[in-house]
Amino acid sequence: MLTGANLDINQINSNVPVILDCIKGDLIIEPDKETETYYDKIISDYKERKFYESDLLQEPAISEDGIQVKVQINVDNLFDKPDLPSENCDGVGLTRTEYLFTRGYLPDEDEQYEFYSNLIIWAKGKPVTFRTIDAGGDKPIPQLTPENEMNPYLGLRGIRLSLSEIRVFRTQLRALLRASCLGKVKLIIPMVTENSEILSVRKLVKQEISDLRNKGVMAEMPELGMMVEVPVAALQIEDFDVDFYTIGSNDLIQYLASVSRNNPSVSGLYHADYPALWKLIASVTAHGKAKRREVSICGNIAGDSKYTQKLLAAGIRSFSVSTSSVYAVKAEIRSTSLNLK
Repeated sequence: MLTGANLDINQINSNVPVILDCIKGDLIIEPDKETETYYDKIISDYKERKFYESDLLQEPAISEDGIQVKVQINVDNLFDKPDLPSENCDGVGLTRTEYLFTRGYLPDEDEQYEFYSNLIIWAKGKPVTFRTIDAGGDKPIPQLTPENEMNPYLGLRGIRLSLSEIRVFRTQLRALLRASCLGKVKLIIPMVTENSEILSVRKLVKQEISDLRNKGVMAEMPELGMMVEVPVAALQIEDFDVDFYTIGSNDLIQYLASVSRNNPSVSGLYHADYPALWKLIASVTAHGKAKRREVSICGNIAGDSKYTQKLLAAGIRSFSVSTSSVYAVKAEIRSTSLNLK
């Protein structure tokens, strides 16, 4: 996909050849022969590489020096099974549950339970991480998110919204706790800023488990983790009482650089090459290693193979990527030596 192009569509006549380069971010209208030849070679090399990567799909992501790294997938669409067999990944590292709530109504407990259960059954015993409703910001939800917020990205979103709409949140938790009986389920809380938010969620989870069991309904306590995407949380990671961490690189970059990732006017400032970002990632992974808590990463840089070696060097041993990125990330891991002593 190419976005933010400064282009008058009327400049392109019918039947005119164009080259769409979404790696560099270029749209070339009426390329000359030299440019066409250049891109023919790129396309040929790309297809050859994809063919090689597809052979690795069923293989584990093991580095040259024998270190196994998890490559999990992101799930946005709970309405269909992922377009990848569960045997070809290490589970689901991020399920964006908020998209269940974008159909004009708020789904009840039983409907949510059915969708969550289907994904757990697909995983065949591999871990499935569900992110609780991450509404707000660029994901407004009718009947749930406030209207006309002055700055929705810094407002009532993520866990802030869930704790203010407690009835909706409790309904989701009950569905997830029931589904946890079907496999290895993990819950991750978005937009965490303070440990008090985690403590509030733990209290709610315990209350809902107790209520369900008292009614004769089976429910299990899942692992509870947090999205590391608010800079102050990343800087004070030792303050949080969680079982695991997932670094949300998209929002972490956005907040760290104070750059909206959806505004083409400042798109040049939205990138992953800030040394401060990599220091933060390394500090979070170091804390996780010291506490024996898993640290994974999701977002664009997790699935971009040009960053894979850098993420491995920063201590990341668990990736959550789109299904289309599994091949490339596995291939990059398998060609890397981590040089661990």
